[in-house]
Amino acid sequence: LYSPLASVVTAALFPPTSFDDPDAQPVIPTSDNILDNIRKTGANCVVAVPSFLELWAGDDEAIETLKQMVFVVSVIDDS
Repeated sequence: LYSPLASVVTAALFPPTSFDDPDAQPVIPTSDNILDNIRKTGANCVVAVPSFLELWAGDDEAIETLKQMVFVVSVIDDS
């Protein structure tokens, strides 16, 4: 967990893998492991790329998880 200096908000981040195994590759965020970590941490907001939102829109379990969020943010480039 990470607490930014500018606010009293805690952010959950993927843990570094090099603590246990220096040869391990970093965790690559996917739509599935992001949702899994949202559930594990009890997060109430998420910032995700549009392609993840499209994948979650077709998954009833993902929609139930996203319904519990205070907000879901994505960036759309109009250019």
